[in-house]
Amino acid sequence: TLASLNPQSQSISQGLDVTLRVYGQNFVRSGSVVRWNGQLRSTTWVSPTQLDAAIPHSDLDTAGTARVTVLATIAGTTRESAAASFEIRNPQPATVNSFPYNLLVGINNQRVTITGYGFLRGVTTATVNGRQVYPAVESFSTLSVSLNTSDVDSLGTVRVEVTNPPP
Repeated sequence: TLASLNPQSQSISQGLDVTLRVYGQNFVRSGSVVRWNGQLRSTTWVSPTQLDAAIPHSDLDTAGTARVTVLATIAGTTRESAAASFEIRNPQPATVNSFPYNLLVGINNQRVTITGYGFLRGVTTATVNGRQVYPAVESFSTLSVSLNTSDVDSLGTVRVEVTNPPP
């Protein structure tokens, strides 16, 4: 019987594996294994009420809900527990720096490179002075946006906001 998971959710993170603690009842030392979306995962028996499963970061690279179950084989009979859900969330992006610091007024297609973290290809969106733009996400920590002449039509500050949708 699978009762709970710890953690129950995780934000997408680059290169970080997760140890998933699975709590329940009747886990057997040599015959219980955790399944993640139908795939067997390396499982360590801790006690009859706890298993630890190694969840590779590749299982956590897309937002959504994973289905977790436990398979137990006793005396040649295999049974599967009811499923528990594990939520994979998009990270909250954060910006740290941008380059260049100075832009030219009235020049089209100036590129601004932003460093930070939580940037995802095909997921992260951006606005420039409130106008929706499509950033070029280069990595989890770098993206760039292209500015048009209306973004830099006068002296002042260009505001770039970066977001990821839920979950």
